[in-house]
Amino acid sequence: IGAASMYRLHVTSAGYDNTVYLYNSNTTFYNWTTGMKYGTTYNVTAAAYVGSAWLNEGPVCLVNTPAVPQTQLQNAYCPINLTGLSTQLFCNQIPAATNYSYKITGPFTSGSNQRIYYRNSAVNDFRLSWIAPSSNFAAGSYTVEVAYYAGQWENYGTTCTIQLANGFSRLIDPTLQQPPTPELEISNQLLIVYPNPNIFENEFFVQLNGLAAKDNVGVFIYNMLGELVYKTDILKADEGDLILKPEVRLAKGVYLIEAVVNEKQIHKKYVVD
Repeated sequence: IGAASMYRLHVTSAGYDNTVYLYNSNTTFYNWTTGMKYGTTYNVTAAAYVGSAWLNEGPVCLVNTPAVPQTQLQNAYCPINLTGLSTQLFCNQIPAATNYSYKITGPFTSGSNQRIYYRNSAVNDFRLSWIAPSSNFAAGSYTVEVAYYAGQWENYGTTCTIQLANGFSRLIDPTLQQPPTPELEISNQLLIVYPNPNIFENEFFVQLNGLAAKDNVGVFIYNMLGELVYKTDILKADEGDLILKPEVRLAKGVYLIEAVVNEKQIHKKYVVD
């Protein structure tokens, strides 16, 4: 609708009810709608915002999400020989995934021969050094399987092999030794990115609502390879809302914007068309 400045999509299925607002766009919504499942049929109605009012919703449309994909370590790391525990590994990114689970099986020196590590983030990197203590690792062959959460946990994907070399380094950079801070719900903050989706080379804004005085705030942007492409750290001096215009030019694609408020994380997917 030519005069529309915003669209509202109401998405429902059994046990799911969500409303999505698209600013200055009527394009597809799956990549930035949270909690949707693969292999599922959804009822979708749309309404347009014209002038200062919402028009009536149109008829119900049935939308079938793609078949359930699987993930695994990327080809560059499957298989791989390692000489240390802190090497950064990546799994295949799954759009709409908000968590990844890594199942590692091998010759651990104590306890079970299997460890499961939850990334607790939509970022798709992983390091063996996050499985403490390092003394539990022995040289030899380990298998790694990866699963993801996108509305529900899906099955583990193809098994990959990691070979830890004899005499591998147990020296770990302290900044890489501990798992990252778990993603926690920030109940009194709301992360908004707009316009989203955006047009290539257009400016965009990141807004955090409901901040308290002297909150420590960090904003990070990752591409779908898990690479950090932008970061800023801010000490919020006053209560209220924070609006940030990132000074970065992003190529077309899907990005993950992460806001960290006092060590708690919240994420939003951001699309550049």
